[in-house]
Order: sequence, then structure tokens, then C-alpha cells
Amino acid sequence: MVKIHNTKKEIIQLLLSHKNREFTIRNIAQNISIDYKTVHGVMQELIRNNLVHAKKIGQTVLCSINPNEFNEDIFIAELSRRENLLKNKDLSSLYSYFKDIKEPFFILLLFGSYASGKNRKGSDIDLMLITNNENTKEKIKSKIALIPWEIHLTQFNSEEFIAMLKTTEFNVGKEAFYNNIILYGIEDYYRMIQYV
Repeated sequence: MVKIHNTKKEIIQLLLSHKNREFTIRNIAQNISIDYKTVHGVMQELIRNNLVHAKKIGQTVLCSINPNEFNEDIFIAELSRRENLLKNKDLSSLYSYFKDIKEPFFILLLFGSYASGKNRKGSDIDLMLITNNENTKEKIKSKIALIPWEIHLTQFNSEEFIAMLKTTEFNVGKEAFYNNIILYGIEDYYRMIQYV
């Protein structure tokens, strides 16, 4: 049972890391280095639970994450992605700057090169703040002013972010949607994008 649970988490993490990509079940098994039969069984459960979209093309089934679904499995996978990111001591330090902000609704996303693992020495850190509260914006900005790294903060309220996701043009909102690690506000983020 533990193996199935870990397999499920690894599959979801892979699909979350590549939201705009479709995988065959064989691709998924190869990417996470778990045997095909185990991955196939877990994928059937994820498809039944509507966490994964599946479309059949010939004999091949292409799978992708369903971004409008949220449950405990997604939450655990998102937490695990964040924990893996925070093994980097600089990013762990960055994360700790915001721990004392206790606002009812704010989402802080890491996106760009650090979220995709393609950062290099000298890469700036791209953060996206989504909140409807001006006080929260000011608190986050004042925290960022204390951080010794180059940080690029993009700010939106929830309506602006959702509007960006609904447009056909590629924009910073879509970039963050397809390539992010949620630092704060996992549940709020999924509640917000549920109907996009």
C-alpha cells in the first residue's frame, strides 16, 4: 500500500511539473522509474477520480493533470514538491521570510527558472503574489526589500489572475500557471483556479 501511495504521489508530481504536456503511461513509468504495471494501475485510479485527463489516440492513451480538480492526493503532491524545493538552503531561507504573514487569502508562487529547475548562477527569483488585500501586498513587498537576492515580484488580485488564464494569448499568468511551485496558499490556489 505504501508503494502505491508513493507511486501516486510521484505520478502527480510529474504531471504537476509538466501541466502543459501529455504523457503516455509508459512515459510516466520511465520518468519515475517504476514498473509499467504498477503505474498503469495507479493511473486507472487517477483517471477514475478525474485527477488525470486521458485521451485515446489509436492504441495510445495520452494523460495530463486535470488542473481543476483538487483533493488530498494533489495537496500531498504539492507539499512534497515544495519540500523538495526547500532542500535548497537559499530557497528555504527565502520561504522563511514570509512565515509570519497570517492573512486569510494570499498565494505566493515561485515560477520561472527556479520552479523548472533551470536556474543558473545569477538567475533572479520570480515570485507571483495573488491577493485581494492591499495590506498583504505591502507586507510582502517590505519582506522582499529585506531579502539579499534579486527577486522579481509580480502582483495580481484573483480576478486579474483568472482573467489572464482565460485569454488565448500567452502571458505571465499562464507562464506561472504552467510552471510553478506553490510556496503559500495551496488550497486557496486550487479553489481559485477550479472554474477556469
